[in-house]
Amino acid sequence: MIRHAVLFITLSIATTFASAVDRDVNEASRCRISASESVQRAHEAQLAAASGDEAEAIWVRAKLLQWDQEACLDASANDAFDGHDADDVLALWQSLLHPHQVAPHLLYDTVLNPRIALPPEQRAEALQRLIADDPHNAQTWLVALQAELQKPHPRSEHLDALLTQAQEKAQFSRAWMPMAATWWRVLGPHPATGPQHANRQDIGANESAHGASDRLIESLQYAIATSPLVTAKTLHAVCGPETITPDRRSSCRRLARLLATHGDSLMDQRVGARIWSLLAVGDADAADAATSLRELDMLNEDSRSLPDTGNAEALFSAAWIEVLEQGGREIDVQRQMLRATGDSLTPTLDTR
Repeated sequence: MIRHAVLFITLSIATTFASAVDRDVNEASRCRISASESVQRAHEAQLAAASGDEAEAIWVRAKLLQWDQEACLDASANDAFDGHDADDVLALWQSLLHPHQVAPHLLYDTVLNPRIALPPEQRAEALQRLIADDPHNAQTWLVALQAELQKPHPRSEHLDALLTQAQEKAQFSRAWMPMAATWWRVLGPHPATGPQHANRQDIGANESAHGASDRLIESLQYAIATSPLVTAKTLHAVCGPETITPDRRSSCRRLARLLATHGDSLMDQRVGARIWSLLAVGDADAADAATSLRELDMLNEDSRSLPDTGNAEALFSAAWIEVLEQGGREIDVQRQMLRATGDSLTPTLDTR
């Protein structure tokens, strides 16, 4: 099976196995580099983004240092990070709250990342900035909903209020794909250092193609570990069969439909379509939900069945890079690959 098919499967199961994917990233680089080398790698990543978004450079540097620190501490290595290094990582996260312009998806990670030792008041500040900067996106209110769920004793009335806010929004921001694009923009100019680099497959004679493919895979792997599609998990937590209340049915249905049609990951879209089908009101609504789920399944099956040819890897990389650079969604990658191989998409699949 070609590598792009494997990654599609990995992306599709990332919600259920997010913690396992995160562990895989750390296991693959378990203290392979010393603390000083880690600092140098993160510094190079920062320099790579120096001409772009400063906040993105800070965020990537903080993530890389954080993961290297955790890998070394888990391995009980002699060169493990000390308390000063932990303070440096925390300082980077705190500095993200200083710039006037911080992309919503960076605030999203700052609010929800449970391994950042931000004081509660600073985490709350990040959430309030997110709400102030991007109030019209349903994703913003889902982040607030997830933050409430992370509390020791989430209040049902707060969950209901945030769910209502989310389903009232006409927009749905793309949280995971912007994170993947950030990793690609910052890591792209540098040789791959992550878990895929040690097992590079032979995809042709062009070394630049090798490097681009490796850096792309590394970027996507880091994006999976960064944001484990909590939108789907959050929706299950408040709208699942065991948690939904009669008062939530209408809000859950509208939000599930929004997720099914506008989510940026196939897992989010599929979870949305399934909950939508369970909560559909009337035959027409149920038929729309069933059609949405069937089309998602068709795209997934068609993508997995692409022939294992010498051009498949290049096609996969080109499709992902174009979508990341143009602000598309995971479903757009599959559409582009299928079109490039001559497959004809149904009008609904091609234009939704």
